[in-house]
Amino acid sequence: MSDTTTSLPPIAPRQPESGDIAIRVSNLSKCYQIYKQPQDRLKQTIYPSLQRLAGKTPKQYYREFLALKDVSFEIKKTKLFCAAFVVGAHTIARHNL
Repeated sequence: MSDTTTSLPPIAPRQPESGDIAIRVSNLSKCYQIYKQPQDRLKQTIYPSLQRLAGKTPKQYYREFLALKDVSFEIKKTKLFCAAFVVGAHTIARHNL
């Protein structure tokens, strides 16, 4: 009995041609400013400008929340209808993407 096995090279997924792609998104990031209190949003609008005029380092009244970082995807033309429905429903629910 022989232990010879034949291994085939892995099959690479077919890369879509640029004509097949309806939407291409590359390196998408989304960052939110999270405030502890509602009045901190007003402070962030006014105080940093005044602090810069006074020669001080501006204080930051929020923390950053990075919701997406360097997300990339492609949607083929054949899947556009479903993708538009999903993106549309998400946009309506969240008012952003």
